[in-house]
Amino acid sequence: MSTDYYRKRRTLADRVEIEGIGIHTNSETRVLVEPAESREGIKFIRTDLDQDVVFEPSVDAIEDIPRATVLSSSGEELYTVEHIMAAFFGLGITDANVYVEAPEIPALNGSAAGFVEIFEETGLEELSGTREVYRVNKPLYVEDGDQSIVLLPDTEFKISCTISFDNEYIGDQFLSYSLSPESFGESIAPARTFGFKEEIEDLLENNLALGGSLDNAIVLDKEGNLLGDEPQFSDEFVRHKVLDIIGDLALLETFIVGHVVAVKNSHFLNVALAEKLAGRISKSPAEIAHQARRGGDEMMNIDAVLDVLPHRYPLLLVDRILSMDHEKEKAIGLKNVTINEEFFQGHFPGDPIMPGVLIIEAIAQLGAAWILSRPGNEGKNIYFMGVDNVKWRKPVRPGDQLIFEVTGKRLRSRSGMMEGKAYTDGEVATEGLFKFALVD
Repeated sequence: MSTDYYRKRRTLADRVEIEGIGIHTNSETRVLVEPAESREGIKFIRTDLDQDVVFEPSVDAIEDIPRATVLSSSGEELYTVEHIMAAFFGLGITDANVYVEAPEIPALNGSAAGFVEIFEETGLEELSGTREVYRVNKPLYVEDGDQSIVLLPDTEFKISCTISFDNEYIGDQFLSYSLSPESFGESIAPARTFGFKEEIEDLLENNLALGGSLDNAIVLDKEGNLLGDEPQFSDEFVRHKVLDIIGDLALLETFIVGHVVAVKNSHFLNVALAEKLAGRISKSPAEIAHQARRGGDEMMNIDAVLDVLPHRYPLLLVDRILSMDHEKEKAIGLKNVTINEEFFQGHFPGDPIMPGVLIIEAIAQLGAAWILSRPGNEGKNIYFMGVDNVKWRKPVRPGDQLIFEVTGKRLRSRSGMMEGKAYTDGEVATEGLFKFALVD
């Protein structure tokens, strides 16, 4: 099954160079795509500025600009990432560093085919660990006027797309497509972007399509006359809409097992679906906790936790470990917060709030239990060397149940880094990146 293929993490076998023109900014740009380690993810780095700016693809980084998928970071922008992101996603590439010497990814011929060809020629390398997979278990819906997308449960990642244009050449088109690395390169990646002659003036007034030409887009007039080459497929227009959906949903990094049914979709609607889906995916640790309680699933109860962790009352802050997966490099645990905790006696007694540093400590303890229980780590101890990008987003009070999640990012024999989050009621309360060292 293609889902099994997309579970694995991959990077490029070697560094590649890509050059071209940005379709919106008309900037000549050179892109260097370099291999990355497992769980580093896809990162874009603009090197044309006084100081390099890193763009991490996510729905939170999307800039609201029409007719393009634009990332923002530190007050800077990176245009038109959807086609290269679709190439990464379609080929199953999960980790790469993309160095960009301009504010836009090159358009090449207006499709993702050029990226796919270069990546396949260079070769892919499998990495350790697996990527996150989200199985849709109930419908999700977004709409904007007569445009809509619904996401339904399915056994694979599938897209059914309908477009309808008041243009004699395009008219109504429909495509139903199941993603696989082979079919993506042949059927979807070559589909070029398209536009209408009458729209160009409006786009230019908004400083868009400055580099657009008949070499990187299919252009028609309102009567349905082509201004350039014939399309490669009779339904190339709907195929490109499917390509855009793949590129925009790739911002989630998670592989989706579900059926996307789109009607007259746009980048705006694609991103709206990704945002809504991201909110659902972020609640998955609480859902896992709920399922574990119902099924009596105790991966490690308190006795087992005491066997692996050296901590004891009052500094043992993990009550139970619900899930521990060394293949996926992830663990999920919980702590029931009660008014009987010693720290509530002195930490705002009139307004009891769990100290933020203790939430960080609790996440670290789950990470320590996960690392120390890995094969080969028997008899070792773990020391945390630093915590970066810590954010406290929601207060934790007596009666709350904290669900912890840790995910390995860079794991070596003697050191590593993990991402940790603590949830209450399905919302992130605290998060950070934890660096650690292992000693005998």
